Amino acid sequence: MLIHIIWKNIRNMQNDRLRHMMLLLIWEGSLSRKRLIELFNLSGIRASEWLREFRDQQPSFSRWDDATKSHLPTSALYQWLKDTALDEAGTASLGLNQYLPLVRSLLSPDEWLVEGFPTLSSPSPAIFACLQRAIAKQQGVAITYVSMTRPEPHSRVLFPHSIICTGQRWHVRGYSPEHGEFRDHNIGRLLSAVAVSEISPITAAGDAKWHEKLPVHLIPHPMLPLHQAGVVQHEYFGGLSGRIDHIRAALVPYYLADKQVALDLDVQLPPSYLLAVANPEEVRPWMF
Repeated sequence: MLIHIIWKNIRNMQNDRLRHMMLLLIWEGSLSRKRLIELFNLSGIRASEWLREFRDQQPSFSRWDDATKSHLPTSALYQWLKDTALDEAGTASLGLNQYLPLVRSLLSPDEWLVEGFPTLSSPSPAIFACLQRAIAKQQGVAITYVSMTRPEPHSRVLFPHSIICTGQRWHVRGYSPEHGEFRDHNIGRLLSAVAVSEISPITAAGDAKWHEKLPVHLIPHPMLPLHQAGVVQHEYFGGLSGRIDHIRAALVPYYLADKQVALDLDVQLPPSYLLAVANPEEVRPWMF
């Protein structure tokens, strides 16, 4: 009954500000006066009024943290999200696709690559917020991870610097002391993430593959008949013969997979692949 009352209050808000604060608390893992001033151009007094209203409406969902001067989410909030399973109404109001437009104006395109359609694998709010806070503090997270090559849960420490949407998946990129290099992890395969106090031994500035921009020259697949190649040119290239995109070297494999671009022309054929890489020798060394 309490869950239904709480959710009814959210749905019946006279305006969106409480929902916006819920989004920040869920997906950023904190809610502060400074953040409200930054995001909504509020005065300090008005931001304090918003926070007071939020605490009065949802007293069990946040707790004050003196160290960060912000409200942090409680286990009750994430348990509520889990119990309600973010039903259709919840997904529409408190999902990641609602959080991102809210803060997009403050995000650099170099830091966030967001597609305009829902992903099949939606990150856990608690894990996403933990990663984002670790990035802001340049600290590490202890993660429990599963993968196709190691399906059994295993633990490692990661020092993340970026979160990336790669089409249908979300990834976190950071330095892995275990491997001595920067690596990507599929956020959908993280079972847990807990902040650790250590500062990253290597900052994002040391991630050469992240900062190097690789020219990827796209053309219609050479195996397409001329009239179909012309359709592809019109659809993807504005009538030109091709296009060159400069992609972070670390993201090139995801870019080709998301756009269904053929690199091996003998195996990757139309109609599954309408596009092809015209400079495969430059691109191939960056593939997994």
